[in-house]
Amino acid sequence: MSGKEIKISVIIVNYNVKDFLEQALLSVKRALSAYPSEIIVVDNASIDGSVPMLKKRFPDVRVIENHKNVGFSAANNQAIKIAQGEFIVLLNPDTVVQEDTFERLFDFFEQKPDVTAATCKILNPDGTFSVDCRHSIPTPLVAFWKVTGLSNLFPKSKIFGKYNLTYLDENETYPVEAISGSFMMIKREIVKKIGLLDERFFMYCEDIDYCYRINQAGGKIYYVPTSQIIHYKGESTKKDNLDYVITFNRSLYQFYQKHFQQKYIYPFKWLILLGVILRGFIIYTRNILNAYFPFLIDVFILNSVLYSGFFLRQGGKVPDLISFTKAYLPVNLIATIIFFFSALFLDTLIKDRISFAKIIKANFITFTLMAAFTFFLKQFAYSRLVVLVSMLFSIVFMVGWRALMRYYSRKATHTQGKQYFLKRTLIVGLDEEARYLLKKLREWPDSGLNILGLVSLNRKDIGQKIEMTPVVTALEMLTEYLRMNKVDLIIFTTNNVSYERILSTMAAVQNPRIEFKMVPGHLELMVSKSTVERFDSIPLLNIEYAYGKP
Repeated sequence: MSGKEIKISVIIVNYNVKDFLEQALLSVKRALSAYPSEIIVVDNASIDGSVPMLKKRFPDVRVIENHKNVGFSAANNQAIKIAQGEFIVLLNPDTVVQEDTFERLFDFFEQKPDVTAATCKILNPDGTFSVDCRHSIPTPLVAFWKVTGLSNLFPKSKIFGKYNLTYLDENETYPVEAISGSFMMIKREIVKKIGLLDERFFMYCEDIDYCYRINQAGGKIYYVPTSQIIHYKGESTKKDNLDYVITFNRSLYQFYQKHFQQKYIYPFKWLILLGVILRGFIIYTRNILNAYFPFLIDVFILNSVLYSGFFLRQGGKVPDLISFTKAYLPVNLIATIIFFFSALFLDTLIKDRISFAKIIKANFITFTLMAAFTFFLKQFAYSRLVVLVSMLFSIVFMVGWRALMRYYSRKATHTQGKQYFLKRTLIVGLDEEARYLLKKLREWPDSGLNILGLVSLNRKDIGQKIEMTPVVTALEMLTEYLRMNKVDLIIFTTNNVSYERILSTMAAVQNPRIEFKMVPGHLELMVSKSTVERFDSIPLLNIEYAYGKP
C-alpha cells in the first residue's frame, strides 16, 4: 500500500511479554479489519521467543528486531519514522483492544477535527477502571501529591486527585492535559509538528512529555470512553515493586528538570525528592514485610510463649513494670537473637520458611541454649519443665500455622497464594529425565513447587511445550530471565547438562535467595555441602555451592 492508502499505523514495543503480545495482535487485527492499516512491532531484545512467534504467527506484521533494549521512547521512534498511516497509535503489548475501539475513535476525530490526540477507556484485568489512562501534567505540586501517595488517599479531591483526575466521571468525554502511552492515538500532522518522543526518557513519563509538547504546540487531547481496552499492567513493568517506584520517580524528576526547573522556586525540587524518598521507603518496608512475614510470625509466637512462661513463673500474677523490664525483656531479646541466627543458619528466613523440620530444629536450638542459660543467669532461672513446655507449645504453634498455610496453598488458585506458599521453580533440560520429573511433580500435590517453566539448552526451543509446561528461556539467557522474574528454585537434570555448565550458571546468577538442586543421572555427587531429597523414585541433590553465594 502507498502512504495515502494507509489510514492507521499501530506501533507496539515489546519486551518479554510474548503471550500478551500474541493476544494483543489478535485483537488489533480484528479491530482493524475494515481499515487500510499496518502494524509495526519493535522488539527490544526479548529472550522469551517473541520474535520467532511473530515471524511464524504474524508474517504480515512489520518487525524491527533490536539487539539490545533501547528503551520505550527510542523503540517507538524507530517505528514512527517508517509509519505511513494518517493516524499513529502507540499501544502496549499487554493490552486487548475491543472490536469497535478504532471505529469509535475515528468517529470522534471526524466529529471534532481540531482534536489531535485521544485515548479510550482503559480497564484493569479485574475490570476496574485504570485511573492513569488520563491525567494532568505533573507540575511540581501535582507531582508531590502523586509521589507522596496523597493522591491515593484523597482521590475525590480536586487538589490531591489532580494527577489522575480521579474526581472526574470515567464515563464522560472531556479534554485532558495528558493520556497514557499504553494507548495513544495521534494524528500524523501533530507528529510532524512536534517531532519524535524524547529518548532521554528510557521508560515512563515519555507519554507525559509528549502530551505536554502537544499542548504547547496548540494541540487538543481528549479522553473518549465510548470504547475500551484491557491493560494487563504489571506484566511487562512489574509496577508494585521498588524498582518501578525508583524508575518512575526518576523519570518524573527528569520531566520536572526539563520543563519546570526554571519556572518554579527552588524548594519544589526538594519537595519532589522528599516525596520520592518517602514513597520508596514505604514500598521498601512493605516488601521487607512480605519477604520476612513467616519469621515475624515466628518471633511473635516465640515471644508470646516466653511471656506465658514468665507469667507462670510469677504464679499467674501480672508482673509490675520494673520486674517485667528487668526479667522478661533480656530473656526476650536474647531468645529472639538466638532464634534469628538459628533461622539464618537453617535457611528458614527466605528459602525454607514453610519447612516443618527446620523450624523444629530452630526451636530446639533456641530452647536448648535458653535452658543452658538457666544455670548461669538469675533472670533465666526458669524450671527446666517450663522451658520444655514452652518449647513444645512454640513448636506446635509454628508448625500449626505452616500446616494451615500449606493446606491453603494447595487450595489457592490465585497468583498471590502461589507466590507466598509455593516455590517458583524452573527445570533445566528437555530430556526424558525432565519429562519424568514433571510427571512425578504433577502427581504429587504436596511438592510445594510452582513450576514456572522449562529452560532449554537451545534458543530455538523457546515457546514450545513439554508435558504441558512451556519452555520459557534458554540456559544462556537465564540470568536475564531471573532479573525480570521471581524464581526461588532451579532444578538441573544432569543427563544432558554438564557439571561445568551447572557451576558456571550458578556463578553467573550470584543470588543467595535462589536454591539450586539437580537430578543426578547416576547419583554422582559434586564436591559441595549437599543433602539428597526424593520425589518418589527421583533423587534430588540440594546444592549449597559457593558459586551460588554472593
